[in-house]
Amino acid sequence: MLSIIRNKDIVAGAAVIVIGGVYALTSLAYPMGTAVMMGPGYLPFVLGTLLVFLGVGIAATGVRQIVGKAENLYSLEANVRAIAVLPASIIVFGLTIETFGLGPATCLAVWSSTLADPRISFRQGLITSIIVAAFGVLLFRVALGLQIEAIKWPVF
Repeated sequence: MLSIIRNKDIVAGAAVIVIGGVYALTSLAYPMGTAVMMGPGYLPFVLGTLLVFLGVGIAATGVRQIVGKAENLYSLEANVRAIAVLPASIIVFGLTIETFGLGPATCLAVWSSTLADPRISFRQGLITSIIVAAFGVLLFRVALGLQIEAIKWPVF
């Protein structure tokens, strides 16, 4: 039982299943409509159901790891580290996007999230964060045309 809890894919899959299930069940309180005339509950129900299926797929990957190779499981220490660092990186993004803009905020958030895995070096994390930030700016600012500053110089 403890090996199931330690497996990141099973835990992540279960979390996605719960989130998708809550969205799908909550959407049932609204009129569904049809595919042609969608009601307010239609899209949340479809997306919630898709999340449930995605979660099942993610959890199935974890089950295959347990059945196939027990040595691939993360230690409890790595899971605790990830549970602490990943929400902190989301908070870093939220606190820095208004002050520094999309590029630097994304770069800081991605780099800080790489601290969750001790196998990732500082250099690997920095390169990854720069690539993801550049892609994010290209996607959201250039391709989608969102009105968010790519780089903002703070005025203190």
